[in-house]
Amino acid sequence: MSYPEIDHTEIALEAGVSAERAEAVLAASWKLAEAFTGQVYDDATPGAHVLEAVRCLALYQLIHSPARREFRVIQAGDSILTRQALGPLFQQSGAGILLAGDVIWGVGTDVALQDEN
Repeated sequence: MSYPEIDHTEIALEAGVSAERAEAVLAASWKLAEAFTGQVYDDATPGAHVLEAVRCLALYQLIHSPARREFRVIQAGDSILTRQALGPLFQQSGAGILLAGDVIWGVGTDVALQDEN
């Protein structure tokens, strides 16, 4: 899937990681943003606030990654992408407030959506 372009080399430089790692986390951040908002950002040109939100999200994850916090415990298999589960990540990274206007609230609750899957 092709997402709107965000310069991953700038994110890599700011986070102090390789360009490849920044590119991978940026791609994952687009998927998280889609899960959080309920929208698809593949070839559409999102607003500047969406681009900034995804950039903030990727940067936050790279800076606060478990690899940099070796003393933290990593729980494998914890990959539920509900709005409720993603809330703290989006709040702490600043991406949540940037994406608030894009969230589709009328599609059902996260619990209802999770039950459908």
